[in-house]
Amino acid sequence: VPIIMEVVDTIEKLRERLNALRWAEALGASGQYGPRSVGLVPTMGHLHEGHLDLVRCSTRENEITVGTIFVNPTQFNRSEDFELYPRNEARDVKMFRDAGTHLVFVPKSKEIMYPNDHSTQVTCEPLASRLEGSFRPGHFNGVTLIVTKLLNLVQPSILYLGAKDAQQCVVLSRLVKDLNYNTQVRIVPTHRDPNDGLALSSRNALLSETERKIAPTVYLGLRVAQLVIESEPKLSTSEYVKEIVSFIYKTYGERAADDLNLTWNVEYVSTANRETLQEINGALPSETLLSVAVMLGRARLIDNIVLHSKATLISTDSSQLHAMLKPTIERVLEQHFQTVINQITLKN
Repeated sequence: VPIIMEVVDTIEKLRERLNALRWAEALGASGQYGPRSVGLVPTMGHLHEGHLDLVRCSTRENEITVGTIFVNPTQFNRSEDFELYPRNEARDVKMFRDAGTHLVFVPKSKEIMYPNDHSTQVTCEPLASRLEGSFRPGHFNGVTLIVTKLLNLVQPSILYLGAKDAQQCVVLSRLVKDLNYNTQVRIVPTHRDPNDGLALSSRNALLSETERKIAPTVYLGLRVAQLVIESEPKLSTSEYVKEIVSFIYKTYGERAADDLNLTWNVEYVSTANRETLQEINGALPSETLLSVAVMLGRARLIDNIVLHSKATLISTDSSQLHAMLKPTIERVLEQHFQTVINQITLKN
């Protein structure tokens, strides 16, 4: 399919143009009669390289890529957060075009997706009530509703999601499975700043220049915890992991924010099962989702990392283990993160 991107703003136009693209020449890449494969990349706009990773993955795997731009009001808990969300439609459309997208759906008003008499809800419990759901009640009801609508409209072969939003990936994967959508879910690795590891996010635009220098602390805590338990498997318990993250956040994030009169508030540090999102206590299994949420100024930053534990039952005294903790953290910091620490502490 030649890449001459179109932008549509109504459901009727979306269906019309997508149907024409899907059945163009009535031949797929296999040379067999039938519809062309379609990849869906849903976004709320203010695109960055992380979004473009999703688009590139879709264009490699599908004959048609559909992007969407819609700041979905039903997933915001506070109206001020909805108003603050960064928007730049012209820039986003150009980025979609340059990345090889075929069709972009930009509903011209809220009423396109939610008519005044709209009354249906889509829930996915208890997954939606854990982690983010505890701090943003109803958030995932808005996510599941809009994605259900988009899946029904686009009927994609593959839905593309970013791993940074780990809980969203789990919830939407469950939705696709439970509602029997003929759609695969492809989770694309988090795109990070190559210099300091900060996960790219549209909300990063809300950070001031100084806040941006402190923001890498969010990922620093996760990565240090990962490296510590890799080097000392005996420390692979939820309690020690949370203590490591808290140590980094207090030493660097909280201290820097206090010195500069900035807001730094850790909402949660979680060690959870990757599939059920249930909190893990005690020894970590072979894979654990370590996730965090931090308010830095006006920006709510979330991030996660997967911990791979090789811990075995060891009868080491807990006081000995605790004595190992700080020296191991300091060794990891010195070996891997001096440049990032200099940035966070404003030494360069």
